[in-house]
Amino acid sequence: MTGSDALLKRKSVVRITTGCQALDDLLGAITEASGGFRSGKTQLSHTLCVTTQVGFFPKVLLPKNMKGGNGKVAYIDTEGTLYP
Repeated sequence: MTGSDALLKRKSVVRITTGCQALDDLLGAITEASGGFRSGKTQLSHTLCVTTQVGFFPKVLLPKNMKGGNGKVAYIDTEGTLYP
């Protein structure tokens, strides 16, 4: 893979909003959340899952152009400790 190919692939990554522009700016293009017990990782993950699935009206998916994921979420719990 060339550098140009990697750049094109990176540009296709979906960025999901938290619903707060200041927090979006702070997080940037974060792809992983880690931290101590009760630091808010699960809350952030749940918020992002809901944000990508729900638009401003019930049963309307938040599209990519509005920083949603068209209702698609990949949630990976590497420790097996998450209980929804």
